[in-house]
Amino acid sequence: MNAVILAGGQNKGSLYEATGVANKAMIKVADRPMSEYIVSALKRSEQVERVALIGPAGMDDVGADIVLPDKPTLLENVNQGLAAFPNDEYLLMVTADIPLLTPRAVDDFISRAQGMEADIVYPIASREECENRFPGQKRTCVRLKEGIFTGGNIMLLRSRFIRQQQVLIEQVYAMRKQPLKLAGMLGFSLVLRLCLGLVSLSEVERAAGRLIRGRAKAVITTFPEVAFDVDKPADLEAVRVEFFKHGGRVG
Repeated sequence: MNAVILAGGQNKGSLYEATGVANKAMIKVADRPMSEYIVSALKRSEQVERVALIGPAGMDDVGADIVLPDKPTLLENVNQGLAAFPNDEYLLMVTADIPLLTPRAVDDFISRAQGMEADIVYPIASREECENRFPGQKRTCVRLKEGIFTGGNIMLLRSRFIRQQQVLIEQVYAMRKQPLKLAGMLGFSLVLRLCLGLVSLSEVERAAGRLIRGRAKAVITTFPEVAFDVDKPADLEAVRVEFFKHGGRVG
């Protein structure tokens, strides 16, 4: 399997104020940019063959096999990833702000996701696992019947499906900041029950599948590092502490 790292976009808010770095993927941890750790984890994975990185200028030396320029929209960058590996049935998409990612986490997710025969597979980690691994770090979570979970920052995509559903995917992505419209598409009854913790994971999968007109599945991962993204100065400090504890290397 080949992987695509999405390392574009602007660093904003308090994290930019704390670092002065315009792109999150270029923020340094132990004297190396975060994106370099993502590349390293993927390259050391037994399940990943080649790695493409999409980001701003100046990222040619982080170790990726292919480096492509950042485009204005997420969908354009996803399409660049698809074009980089045109014959692949599936691609692994990864964000560049999870520097604690490990090869074992990558291998575990891919091994389990490939057997699901879905169009999109997404990892979720339990809040308990996250708190045990990273005490004191706050993550956005959702309560399901099976427990309380947060989402990860890697995803397995069926290439053909993404090519065929371009318009729909763009519409759904645009609605991520319009919760009422998104709730209307999912069904207000489901959203209300979700808020009350009365929805099962299988119900969420079916609802997401209807939304994208495909098959969506979730992997409950025991590797919470896939969900530890650096969004705030406190996150960055916690990551630096982790690297310090492990002598500059994690995984």
